[in-house]
Amino acid sequence: MSEGSLEPTPRRLERARREGDFGASGAIGSALAWLVGLALVPPLAAAIVSEARARIGAAIDVAKLEAPAVSGREAMLAFAQTMALVGPFVLVAALVAALATLVETKFGFAPARLFSGPRGGGGTAGLGGRVARGAVAATVAVALALGLLRALALPAAHVSTPSLHGDLTRLEALATRPLAWVSLAVLVSAVGSTFVAHKAHRARLRMTPREVDDERRAGEGDPEVKAARRRVAEQIFSKIPLSGLPAETSACISHGATAIVVSWTPELDPAPRLVRKAVGRGAETLVAEALAVGLRVATDEALTVALSRLSHGELVGEGLYDPLAELFATRAAVTARS
Repeated sequence: MSEGSLEPTPRRLERARREGDFGASGAIGSALAWLVGLALVPPLAAAIVSEARARIGAAIDVAKLEAPAVSGREAMLAFAQTMALVGPFVLVAALVAALATLVETKFGFAPARLFSGPRGGGGTAGLGGRVARGAVAATVAVALALGLLRALALPAAHVSTPSLHGDLTRLEALATRPLAWVSLAVLVSAVGSTFVAHKAHRARLRMTPREVDDERRAGEGDPEVKAARRRVAEQIFSKIPLSGLPAETSACISHGATAIVVSWTPELDPAPRLVRKAVGRGAETLVAEALAVGLRVATDEALTVALSRLSHGELVGEGLYDPLAELFATRAAVTARS
């Protein structure tokens, strides 16, 4: 058994290592997913551009020979057809994003994370998912450009075919060169993050129980983690009715525009716990609610200031035991007399 924990050391160490592999699995999953994605992207991109050139060229040829009047509906249909050409590429990129997200979250799939990425895990976690989501957005943007070009080219009977082919050649370069550079950057990033994650994984396997505990405490000290826990605790304790608190060991302390309710259940907690805290008009409402359910209400500036530093659900420090004990004793005496 180690200090500060009731969980056996081997089991806790195994759990901490497993949870700590989040970043490593995310980076390795990113690399594997992108190796698969990079093998499929170039031929798909080439097929998309080639097909777009053929379809736009054919549309211009028809427009030049017959000079038809193209309605807005026909232009929209042409735009939709070009967008459909990019559908397979978007699907592959979306699948890569989903695969990377699944691996990064250790197959604990959450739909929202497909767009926001996994939380925590260091700088390497979420790399593949973020870049894959960026690829989806870039692909849709390219599809929009191709679709708009084709829709606008339909009624352009005055445009010559050589000029059109020159425009399409420039479009092909514009579409393929960024894809090539992005693919290279993604591959380098994936390999680099995998190497870093592999080194971190090996270092974690050599960690002692004390080092694991130190890392866990450091993570708990993260301001974002603390803020998230405070919000969750506030939501939980705000749903606890004051009428359900033990009246003999609960009290409402207020001063000025602040009101705080503390409660102690000896069978469950080693010390009183902050249950509710309100400021401003909410403080008046909280005091009225406490009076309505028969809780002891006291005005104490020093005690209110000290308790206001606590978060919802946090245990009261030893320095406040005596004044709270006096409040509870006063309440017990009043109850006994009545």
